[in-house]
Amino acid sequence: MRYLKQKSELEKSNFRYNVLTAIVYLIGIIIFGLLSRLIIDLCNFDLLINTVNNLATSRVINLSTSSELLIKTFSNSFFCGIFVFLAVYCWRQKWNYFIRLFFLILNVALFVLFGFEHCIANVFYFSFSLSFDVNILINVLIATI
Repeated sequence: MRYLKQKSELEKSNFRYNVLTAIVYLIGIIIFGLLSRLIIDLCNFDLLINTVNNLATSRVINLSTSSELLIKTFSNSFFCGIFVFLAVYCWRQKWNYFIRLFFLILNVALFVLFGFEHCIANVFYFSFSLSFDVNILINVLIATI
């Protein structure tokens, strides 16, 4: 009985740690996106600003509270997680360095190519383009789950 109580407390502390870590990452990437925007504005790189704004705007347009798009966001986030897991798993294997690098780049390239949702990347796009909305918050929360 004591073991189960200790295990339950450990799971609660792990959950709190994971939630706190996610919040810190999201706040950090928002700050990074805003600072990046400030630096790019100071350097007058209009082409880069327009490109990221268009990317963020296209992501915002695709967001809605309809259940079909919420399911699409969730499934895209799920498959992104699979590709990122495979990239990290392949990298941690005791294979040749170039084989590990190949599979790392392949998995990351595939999830980007397929357009899967990555909550940290989306938060960067939205904070860089100064696009903040309720739909964006919903998208980020679903992609984070």
